[in-house]
Amino acid sequence: DRSNRSWGMQKLTVASARCILGCFCVIVVIVVVVLVVVVVVVVAVVVVVAVVVVVVAVVVVVVVVAVVLLLLWLLLLLLLLFLLWLLFATKWLCSSLKERVCVEQVGVYVGRQRGVHQCLFLLVVT
Repeated sequence: DRSNRSWGMQKLTVASARCILGCFCVIVVIVVVVLVVVVVVVVAVVVVVAVVVVVVAVVVVVVVVAVVLLLLWLLLLLLLLFLLWLLFATKWLCSSLKERVCVEQVGVYVGRQRGVHQCLFLLVVT
């Protein structure tokens, strides 16, 4: 009778150990799966944030470059308009004045063949 009891206890102990080991294995598997899912989600979030940051940075750089190029183009256009205005204003001034007056400002004689360009040069120099 005792041997049957001890044999039954051994069976019960082995069954309990197997149950505990099985439960422990299930818990370990669940923890590992949860950790893997958390790591995958964190990596995905980091990748998405990095992509968004790169896209925003590229858009900002493109917008800044476009604005700078537009401002440079407008500045060049204004400079060109100013130079054209200066050319025509000086041309009109030189043609409206007698060439003699323009030449007398620097005290040299300039022949008529040099014309307006020389007058422009003399006005700028003086």
